[in-house]
Parts: sequence; C-alpha cells; structure tokens
Amino acid sequence: MRPPQISYNRLEHTNHGKKNFGMTLSFIERGGNLSKVNTQPFVTLSEETRQAALAKFGKCNIYIQIGNATQELFANIDLLNIYPETRVPKDYPYVLGLVLIFQCNEGLGDLQAAEATRVRTDWKYALHLPLNFPGLNPDVLCDFRQRLCLNDLHKANFKRLLDRVQEYFCLKGQPPADDVDFVLQSVCSRSRLELAATTMQVAIQALTVTRYEWLSRIMRPHWYQRYSRSLATLLIPDDLPSQVNLTESIGIDGFYLSEMVSQANDSEISKLHEIQILKRVWETQFEQPAKDSCRHTGDCSNCGVKLIN
Repeated sequence: MRPPQISYNRLEHTNHGKKNFGMTLSFIERGGNLSKVNTQPFVTLSEETRQAALAKFGKCNIYIQIGNATQELFANIDLLNIYPETRVPKDYPYVLGLVLIFQCNEGLGDLQAAEATRVRTDWKYALHLPLNFPGLNPDVLCDFRQRLCLNDLHKANFKRLLDRVQEYFCLKGQPPADDVDFVLQSVCSRSRLELAATTMQVAIQALTVTRYEWLSRIMRPHWYQRYSRSLATLLIPDDLPSQVNLTESIGIDGFYLSEMVSQANDSEISKLHEIQILKRVWETQFEQPAKDSCRHTGDCSNCGVKLIN
C-alpha cells in the first residue's frame, strides 16, 4: 500500500522573526485613524459582499445578523490599544476579535479560520471584508491571542465584546465560553493540533515524492489513516484533554520520523525543507521525556496561552 498522497501548500516560516509556519496569505491594510475609540471601527460593508452573502444565506443567518450589528457590538469597546503601531488599520483588532470568537464557536484552528476569511461570504459579511479578500495570514491570529494574554486590560475589553456576541449564539464547550481564558485555550489547542498534523502531512508527502521506498519501510500502520485526511476533514476532538492526547500522539510520530531520518544517514532526506520545518516545530511545541513518549509544552511557545496537561 502506497503512503498517502496529500495535497498541501508549502509551509513557510514568517512570524515576526520566529521560525514558524504559516500560509502565505496577506491581510489587506485599509488605513485608519488610531487617535480615539471609534464606535464604528469597521469600514462600510461593500455592496458586492452584501449582495453575495444575502443571496446565499439570507437575513436570518447568524453572521449576517452580526455584520448588521457591528455598531452596537463595538460601542465603547476599545480594542485599538492592542495594536499601538500607528500603521495598523482601525478595524484590524476588531476583525481579529470577531474571528477569534468565530473560531471558538465553530471549532477551527488558525489555518482553517484563515481559509474561512478567504472563501466564506458569511464571514466576510460579518467582518465587513471585500468579496475578493485574499484571506488572513494565520500567524496574525496567534499574535492577537498573544497580545490578549500579555495584558489584562486587553482581555477585559475583549471580554466585553465576547459577552455581546454571546447574545447571538452560545459558544461550544465547557467551562462556559464567556470565559476568555477558555476561548484562548480552545482555539490555541486546536491550532497546535492542526499545526502538528499538517506538518507531519507535509513531511510525509515530501518523502513520498523523494524517498518512497525508504518511507514505505519505516511508516507506522496508523499513519495511512491519520495523515491521509485533508485539513478540512481532520477529526479533532471537542474536549481539550482529548485534543492534548491526540496532539501528543502526533508528537510521538514526529519524534519517531526524525529519529528514522537521523538513522538513515541520508543527507538528501535530512536536508529536505519539510523535514527541517518538522524539526523546528517539534523543538518549540513538544518535549520528549523518554523514547516513544511525548508531551507538549504547557504554555504555547507562540502565543503564550497556558494549556492543560
């Protein structure tokens, strides 16, 4: 049986100086005045987005309702100070705040949420994005969580936005999702699982192309099922402990693959771009107390969210 053929985008590492991976989508800066709190920080919804979203979803869709209520949602909530950089557009933190809430509600990691901002017209309506918006860079979603974690005032302001959005839908999970720390943990846990699984998928795909015979000898049986799934169909458990267990199981797979690469003593394998990324990701996300064991670091090395172990 051939190793799974996996469709993927090449992983890059472009997160504010860190060697992280992310999709090469960019956030469009639209300008804005950061000098004061704006009760309507969003740009006007484009007619093209409005018509496309209403034709497909209708006025009763929850994201359509949120897009129509942005003035009430953001009234007297200051998220601008999360980004003191003067060149950041005024709607930037409000877009990211809503995306974080949407992620928690739908159970999406950063890659999936970034893709949603590219392809889903209901999200574009809620976020007042143009219809041709190319999608967020997933790294900025992690950076936004980091900024919330580092400042209690920012977390308090985000909590006010979260409470208002809760009037439109109840977020999934326990404890109650009006807890900001729960929202951060939920999204970060899924994103770390997503990162580990996708990194393994890409490494296996690269080895399938370059060293198929070698890979077929060292692959573990469960890899065929676990890593043949696309990111969209990856089965991510709903509860945090199960997510941690699955992430750590993937971590064991990555350590095993790295060990096999080292034992192969093949410079062409070890120098593969995808193998190098796997090693860097594993260095920041996992610890290996003993062979065939693994645990992820208690705090996310990227955004700093404290996760359960």
